[in-house]
Amino acid sequence: DSPPAPPALPILQVDVEIEVVSPWRAALAGAASSMIARTMISPLDKAAIVMQVQNTGSLSSVLSKFQAEGIRSMWQGAGVNALRVGVFGGMVTVGYAWGLKLKKFEEYNRTEPFWRGALGSITSVVATIVTQPLDVIRTRLTLQSPTQAHTQYQGIWHTANSIARQE
Repeated sequence: DSPPAPPALPILQVDVEIEVVSPWRAALAGAASSMIARTMISPLDKAAIVMQVQNTGSLSSVLSKFQAEGIRSMWQGAGVNALRVGVFGGMVTVGYAWGLKLKKFEEYNRTEPFWRGALGSITSVVATIVTQPLDVIRTRLTLQSPTQAHTQYQGIWHTANSIARQE
């Protein structure tokens, strides 16, 4: 005789109730969380940019660069990066919150993953287009060495003005 079958597990059903917060609270929450997270991983972000531009996958070359430039250089460009991801996070969360409120979206059952994914994708594309100039500024500031006698860019506004005038 075979052993008895194990008892069937009960099916877990969860009723999901979506609470739509005000768009401004969503923007503030998205911006703040994005800025904090990006500031925490700024050294990794700079290492990735340096390895891409220097065309090296060597971690030792990145570490030697950090040793030569000092610990503060690990957060070089972090201010503009925090601004960029703050704007991005705020736009995505506000767009998503507004999208959930659309009457047309309610007709398509806003809990369905496809529509939620589509809404998230659309808001991310728009936010990326808006924040792309800040990404260029961040990259320029991140790559310049603070040990140089003369730095080409002195901050966010100077970098933006220099790029606009010269390119």
